[in-house]
Amino acid sequence: MWKKLVFVAAIISILPVAQSVWADPFGFFGITTVVEQDYFEDVGTNFVRGNLRLGKVYSFLDDTWDFSHIDTKHSDIRARGAEVMLTFFSPEKMEKIRSGHYQDFILRSVERYDGDADYGCSQSPPDCYEPGDGQYPPWAENERPAVKTWQMENEVDAANSYWRQNPLGYAELVNLVYPLVKQACPDCNVMLGSFLLSDQTDGFYPTFFGESDKFDAFDLHLFDTRNEDHFADCTDKISFVRQQNPLLPIWMTETSTYTDTPQRGDGSSWPYQSELDQAVEVVKRYVHLGYLNLEKILWGFLKEGPDGAADGFFWYTGLIYDGQGQYDRGNDVKKLSYFTYKLMVEKLGDADWDNITSVSSGDNVYQYLFMKDGAPAYVVWYDWFNDTVVPKQVTLDVSHIRTGLVRITKAIPSFETGEEADTVPFEEAFESYRLPITNGTVVIYLDREPVFIEECGGCICDLNNDGICDEQDLIMFGGSHGWGDLDCNEPGVECLCDLVRDDNSTCDGQDSIAFLEAYYRPECRLAVYIERLKPKPCVPGDKIRIIGSGFGSGISGEGTPAEIKGVVHVGPKQFKYGHPKIKLWTDNKIKLKIPKDKYTKNSCAWFNGEDSRTVKVWVTVGGLNSNKQTLKVMKPQTCP
Repeated sequence: MWKKLVFVAAIISILPVAQSVWADPFGFFGITTVVEQDYFEDVGTNFVRGNLRLGKVYSFLDDTWDFSHIDTKHSDIRARGAEVMLTFFSPEKMEKIRSGHYQDFILRSVERYDGDADYGCSQSPPDCYEPGDGQYPPWAENERPAVKTWQMENEVDAANSYWRQNPLGYAELVNLVYPLVKQACPDCNVMLGSFLLSDQTDGFYPTFFGESDKFDAFDLHLFDTRNEDHFADCTDKISFVRQQNPLLPIWMTETSTYTDTPQRGDGSSWPYQSELDQAVEVVKRYVHLGYLNLEKILWGFLKEGPDGAADGFFWYTGLIYDGQGQYDRGNDVKKLSYFTYKLMVEKLGDADWDNITSVSSGDNVYQYLFMKDGAPAYVVWYDWFNDTVVPKQVTLDVSHIRTGLVRITKAIPSFETGEEADTVPFEEAFESYRLPITNGTVVIYLDREPVFIEECGGCICDLNNDGICDEQDLIMFGGSHGWGDLDCNEPGVECLCDLVRDDNSTCDGQDSIAFLEAYYRPECRLAVYIERLKPKPCVPGDKIRIIGSGFGSGISGEGTPAEIKGVVHVGPKQFKYGHPKIKLWTDNKIKLKIPKDKYTKNSCAWFNGEDSRTVKVWVTVGGLNSNKQTLKVMKPQTCP
């Protein structure tokens, strides 16, 4: 399946590639759905692509200009903190492109929306271009749109494109528009119109590239089903572009796939795709295309819109339904892909997208390594197209991870539809669990969903998975290691939890982190954290609380000295103490009294200057013998 991809990727890898100026590739095509909804902020990205047509701002009939409705739209986008790129849609007649009106259109648009205070006006406010036109922009300084990327047409090599049949005309347009944009905004980027590259042998390409090199970036579009070949084809196209100019930044300002079974133009249907299928593609496209050094990857759309033929491909590519079409689930109903996109931005938004590493896993398993704030994060999936064995057990190299545990998070919510996923809090929609690392590897079952694999970090101490490292995690650990149920708030017990020795006598998150990180990190040997937990040497007058199982509420009271004999367990090690004496101190009086029918709490003891976690003992007090018991011996403390 990927043989072609691997070969072409090898070609690409030897070509120098420009480093991206963008922090991440995320964004959307389609301004309208972004302006009308709050979802843009919620999903966590701030880049959007729109378009600008000469006929929308200039009337050939009246010879007048009106940018007011465009101003309003861009003000709304600016208010949402979004960055915008705009695509020029030009008349498909060369005589109109050569006219002064078209050149004014380019200059006035760029001057008006490039972010500085020069709007290209020749009149005083409130007018701009002609006396009485009222076209001076109404923005305050912090409200001005700042469009820094301008594109020259859309899908110029499509079969039905005017430019496909006129490559020399498109070269003339590019050679005209590029210097006009730079004149109005020297620091703006000027991008070629998007390409499909459906047939790289077509004469359009050598003709155009032979006549123009006036562009700062290239744009590819990818629309397809979830099939096993489109990444190989896309990689082939990227190789083609980089053979023209190895340093040319490449964007993908439109990519998407659909849900359900949209209609084709010939009346047939596209193959059925579930919400899960679409969500899987969201992750795979961003991660793999990011690995191929695409600077920006814009999904079309955030919310669906009636784009193209009714019930067609583009009616169902959004991450949110719009209430239109026979397969629609209702206006504003989110798909699984919405939650997946949001999680992906959360996991990878601050990662280093310029230096993604492909980790060779083989057997249709694909693993990519990101670095985020100095910490590794893997994205892994299994291409199961021709395999009926799902889930698949694999052993993954996670040697960049420094902790003894990894956190696995499935990239798709654990529901069949986004409508169901929206009934629970976002963080509860995804299955997440921890696995141990063995010799730099982790064994995992890969299903249809991609997964994120990260350093466990906080989850080393967050054993109860409530997002907080606190005494409850230490209690949980103690319960699973034979310490019994402990109440860290009970007087005299909090000192057990106070492992950091910050003398605050409080079991808090730092104590849990100190202990549990030491316990789970493989480089920490047992003796290291035993020594770390070992209390200060006991001296007469120090108190160690003893809690005994089988003694009712414990050992307490006044009486005579007692002896403990048996084995002291500290982790896997055993220390035989023979018959050390425990001296029970109550106001410095060595007394012990154990009534036959009732025992009380809050005894104190000094155990031979040593501390332990579990002591299996026989207790002898005078002639009274108990059965074999298990005692908990705590840190030195002040008795109540």
